[in-house]
Amino acid sequence: MSKVSDIARAIRQSLISANLGYDLALPNVQYKPISNNPYIDVQITQNDVIAADLSHTDKSDGTFSLTANFPADSGTFDVENLLDTIENHYKIGNSFSYDTALFRVLSRSRNNGAAADGWYKQTITIIYNAYLRR
Repeated sequence: MSKVSDIARAIRQSLISANLGYDLALPNVQYKPISNNPYIDVQITQNDVIAADLSHTDKSDGTFSLTANFPADSGTFDVENLLDTIENHYKIGNSFSYDTALFRVLSRSRNNGAAADGWYKQTITIIYNAYLRR
């Protein structure tokens, strides 16, 4: 039986293995930023699960966004280094797995970033497809 939650777990596990060096604000987990400590906000969106074949595999796709939050007016050097590290970890074609799920990076994009609420925020959005063993 496939476990749809394994896709989110695979994404979270891939973030841990990336060893990005900053706190992760994960969905539905209380997180209060510590003043002037950069962190990464994680958002995961998954689409419907459909049959990939009639015997043993389902498939899905979706996006996850990683927003780097750095103190406003702290420059862009550390932000750009972090985003470069994320892009290197999530190269197009790379795949990651957890239990019944495997996801593969299809594309990614980086926005221009902006200051908001005392933070400079810049987001990378990663589009993936995933396969689940039944």
